Amino acid sequence: MTQAPLPPNEDERLLDLQSYEILDSPAEEAFDEITRIASIIFDMPIALVSLVDKDRQFFKSHVGLEARETHRNLAFCAHTIIDSGVMVVEDAAEDPRFVDNTLVTEDPRIRFYAGAPLITDEGNKLGTLCVIDTKPRTITLQQENILQALAHRVMSEMKLRRANSQLRGTRDNVNRMLNTLSDGVIAINRSGDITFVDSKAAQIFGIQIENAKGCSWEEVLDIGPDATDALRKLLAGNQRGPIVIGLDRMNIEMEVRKSSVPDSPNEVALIMSDVTELNQMRTILDADTIKYGIVGRSPAIRQVIDKVEKVAPLDIPVLIGGETGTGKDLVANAIHTISARKAGAFVAINCGALSESLLNSQLFGHRRGAFTGAIEDHAGLFESANGGTVFLDEIGDMPLPLQVSLLRVLDTKKVVRLGDSKSQDVDFRLVSASNLNLAELIKAGRFREDLYYRIRGLDIHVPALRERREDIPLLLNHFAQIDAMLIKEPPPKFTNETIAMLMKHPWPGNVRELRSAVSFSVLHSARGMVRRRDLPPEIAMAQPAPTPQKKYVRSDPRQEVLQALEDANGNRTLAAQQLGISRATFYRRLKQYGLDGQ
Repeated sequence: MTQAPLPPNEDERLLDLQSYEILDSPAEEAFDEITRIASIIFDMPIALVSLVDKDRQFFKSHVGLEARETHRNLAFCAHTIIDSGVMVVEDAAEDPRFVDNTLVTEDPRIRFYAGAPLITDEGNKLGTLCVIDTKPRTITLQQENILQALAHRVMSEMKLRRANSQLRGTRDNVNRMLNTLSDGVIAINRSGDITFVDSKAAQIFGIQIENAKGCSWEEVLDIGPDATDALRKLLAGNQRGPIVIGLDRMNIEMEVRKSSVPDSPNEVALIMSDVTELNQMRTILDADTIKYGIVGRSPAIRQVIDKVEKVAPLDIPVLIGGETGTGKDLVANAIHTISARKAGAFVAINCGALSESLLNSQLFGHRRGAFTGAIEDHAGLFESANGGTVFLDEIGDMPLPLQVSLLRVLDTKKVVRLGDSKSQDVDFRLVSASNLNLAELIKAGRFREDLYYRIRGLDIHVPALRERREDIPLLLNHFAQIDAMLIKEPPPKFTNETIAMLMKHPWPGNVRELRSAVSFSVLHSARGMVRRRDLPPEIAMAQPAPTPQKKYVRSDPRQEVLQALEDANGNRTLAAQQLGISRATFYRRLKQYGLDGQ
């Protein structure tokens, strides 16, 4: 095993890491939310908040990976903390640092890695926020900036967590703690007077520390009536918060937590954290056109969401069909998220990405010595997902011998590890997905018919993007807002010509291809507009024959407008073009005929 590189300040770095008291701590929603967002934004199956300890790498949060730690010598993150920038490994199988790494040659078979270091105010790099894929990839400079912004948010959560922990300690620790926060702290007594302001809070609110002490917080803090009222309620009640207040003067949002001050029952501390970026991201992900991470309002995608909501509580197997890149993994995750098993693990594996022997070991586990390289006992995915959900992606690629073993597990709810004679009871829900026609595979003798009926409690078909073109403008705006917000730029607008081209594009890679096209376009756009020249070359250079203008029957003007809308899949710009009129005229006709709600 190759020795992991060591930073020059390793001893100081380890002491700094220990001060956060975060190693071996249980999962926390604040960190899990960031990894989920990273996984969604980058369309990666694995996202981790990783902390590099002396001999290991501990995962504070992990999406798409059931392990809680790995040996430091195997850790890609141990290399990331050597430098300050984002480390990108486009193909680990071709990188001499990792070509022999067992995380590359064996499960989970890492091929792509991108990690941004978690850097303290002292410059120590404690770990990373990283995204991982099982196939080679590339990312843009813009995406590297997004990853760094999310890593900064992880570091802020760590500092806030440490502050809360230290506030529960002795009074002597409080002053030391206050100076380590990247955000602000104000202490207030029962009379409402300020007893302490740290330098960060003074900077946020533009106040002089000495002038503020002993004065009423309502007189000192210029935060507006709504925020003042929210803080009054927080201070008067027994709740600890957090609450979020908007500081319009500075165009930021602050999350405020109330905490007791050790050895001083007459004081409370308000701990403030800037959550502007995170709340903007939440707003994007929680828009009325987004549900469970699925973007769209077309009839086809609404039908998918309806089925998800109906089947999620039933605890029956679900089979998801659809082409590659349509978002089958999002549907599987949504089923788990709103099911009774949401507190359990969501464990996913791509059945087509591993060899038969590795897939066998990954699914069912193995005992030490079961085969060459089995140096310790290993729990399989069914055991790891006990009480949760197992997602078998591309199940149509599963070898026939493993199909037999899977059928046995589904029938008995027991699993036997390789090299073992004892069975283990397992309790999980199975969600499967395939981009292949399983009925055709059954006819070809490549998939067991009895297994097919066992995994098919309910079918959900995820439509191809070309089958829901009316969602393309929504997806464009959604992805553009995410990319632009994280690089602190206003989201660009797409010209009518650009939208028309994207509406006509065949999208063989579906939503995944569109996501990549938006990232490319946002990076190349100028002056807040995405034009044809800003699109990826394979789209911009395409010269499809112009769609002939359809001849409409002019005897019924209202029906003419309705027909044009239907032919354009609801896109008003294209409908106006079909009729040979301007958009303004088209909108006037919609209003005239009472169709403006269409």
